[in-house]
Amino acid sequence: MQSDFLLIAAPTKAGVAFMKHTKLVGIPFVALTNNKMERIKLKGLGAKRIIQVDTTDSGASIKEVCPCTTM
Repeated sequence: MQSDFLLIAAPTKAGVAFMKHTKLVGIPFVALTNNKMERIKLKGLGAKRIIQVDTTDSGASIKEVCPCTTM
């Protein structure tokens, strides 16, 4: 079974508004961030799935830090 999600990077007010609207209309999404503070903010805004990327290390792996369901 395939699940489709939007990937949203929302560091601006417009991005946050888009994420809120997406949540309101029921479209599943994954939020993308590169720092802990934004991850906490996104979680507070209701993002259930968050991927945090370490942009300080080009060889770093990408990990999902806040999964609520499996993809």
